[in-house]
Amino acid sequence: MKRSSLAGILAVLFALAAAAAVFLYTQAARQSAERSQQMVEVLVSTVDISAGQDLDALVEQGVFQAKRVPEQDMVQAVITDEFQLRGQTTAYPILAGEQISATRFRGPQELEGGLLGIPGEHQAVSLTLEADRAVAGSLRVDDHVEVFGSFDRSKRGVPVTQVVVPDAEVLAVSGGAAEAAAATGGAVTVTLAVTPVEAALLVYAKEQGGVYLTLLPPNESGIVLPSVYGQVER
Repeated sequence: MKRSSLAGILAVLFALAAAAAVFLYTQAARQSAERSQQMVEVLVSTVDISAGQDLDALVEQGVFQAKRVPEQDMVQAVITDEFQLRGQTTAYPILAGEQISATRFRGPQELEGGLLGIPGEHQAVSLTLEADRAVAGSLRVDDHVEVFGSFDRSKRGVPVTQVVVPDAEVLAVSGGAAEAAAATGGAVTVTLAVTPVEAALLVYAKEQGGVYLTLLPPNESGIVLPSVYGQVER
């Protein structure tokens, strides 16, 4: 056999051996990863469950089933046995297929601040505003806004615009994306965290005048400005 032919055969054999080694190494690494990833069984619902639902009836109907998930993906206070559902009532909705957490139930494990995460000593209030009054619909959860109220008449008998709430956290936004709101001029519903006193002022401003929101820069607080009065009509 010629040397060139022998060299070619040896090269092919070496290439095959190298490919086999890579394949075996990859398989071994994958099997090792699968073994190291512990799987656990949790309970999920086969149907959507609304807030305020008594779970005993659903347990009897057999709507809950076991699901295997990686241990590292388990949610806080996850439910693993139907016994944990007995006597419970949902405080928040539970979607079909999602892991069920005890923080969704009414009682001591209920999420602090509720589903919206309302800060302590605050309340949630929602406003439906035209897009140009709500930063063109570009607001997002965790943003902070300053709220202005504009009234046709003040104690001086002339129009006035003033700060109603200097700094309010955005808890929720609905009404479409910013682009859609800006293009259609559609309404945007914004839910804010305010103190009880601020809530009263905000409701008054919405009912008796007009409300505008301005978006505060990150990590900056709003400023209480002097009221702006209109001209006295002659």
